[in-house]
Amino acid sequence: MIQIDATNNPDSKLKSCRFCNNQRIEVYPDTFFIRAKLCSHCLTPCPLCNGDGYVREEDENFYLYQTPCECKQATHLVQLWEQARIPSRFFNASFTTFNQQVSKSIKHAFTTAMTFVSDNHFDIDSPMQKGLLFLGDVGTGKTFLACCILKELISKYHIPSLFQEFSSLIRRIKAEYDKGLYETDIINQLTSVPVLVIDELGKGRLNEWELQILDTLISERYNANKLTIATTNYQELEQVQKATTNLEMNTENSNDYYFRSLGDRITSRVYSRLKEMCDFVYMQGEDFRKREG
Repeated sequence: MIQIDATNNPDSKLKSCRFCNNQRIEVYPDTFFIRAKLCSHCLTPCPLCNGDGYVREEDENFYLYQTPCECKQATHLVQLWEQARIPSRFFNASFTTFNQQVSKSIKHAFTTAMTFVSDNHFDIDSPMQKGLLFLGDVGTGKTFLACCILKELISKYHIPSLFQEFSSLIRRIKAEYDKGLYETDIINQLTSVPVLVIDELGKGRLNEWELQILDTLISERYNANKLTIATTNYQELEQVQKATTNLEMNTENSNDYYFRSLGDRITSRVYSRLKEMCDFVYMQGEDFRKREG
């Protein structure tokens, strides 16, 4: 797989830009999602093509022809950020700002995420490339790491990616029903995108209809060999059984995810496919929101 790096193009005809550090785009947090636009200092409009997207060249026989302008790469990158729907909360999330010293399992999760996007490991075209499923208690940094991976895949590899919190997906589909529409377009978008992050897997009521939506989503990505990354507060059955021996069943500690496994929540069929699609990464540690609070 060829890696595209817009920040280091020695043949660029564009002037160096200190405002965007030659990224040629500006990434910023909006109300709900991280967004992007062409750099207002060096690419609005593009000095090479005036925004047309193509530049005229002349060959050795003095024939004129058009070639794609290098600003098209920046335009494509803007589209990737716009389509990714990464929550604005994670605008500053990066591997350098992640606190990996909380526990051994969290440090291992950090190393796994870093390795996942490394040059000598990641290959979106390889059928052997598996996704990741981060399992752990609330506030251990699962979504943080998933967003770090997503941001890296967009900025470094220019791979179309999408973030989707599961209960939000259910609300989006219900909103379509209210308009007299169907969920087909939304599901097709989620099943076709090369990289999908499913946040809060197992959350919600998970009635028969919701489980069918999840089954369709996972099954179609499984059959198409699409890369999937997910996070969940639920654990595997063995961990749940171990937890129940250490906890007394009472009102204070009978949280649902203590006593129900991920397989219980999402059905054994979906769980089995995720086991094949993803490497499971366990994260245990104190809730960072309590530490920072």
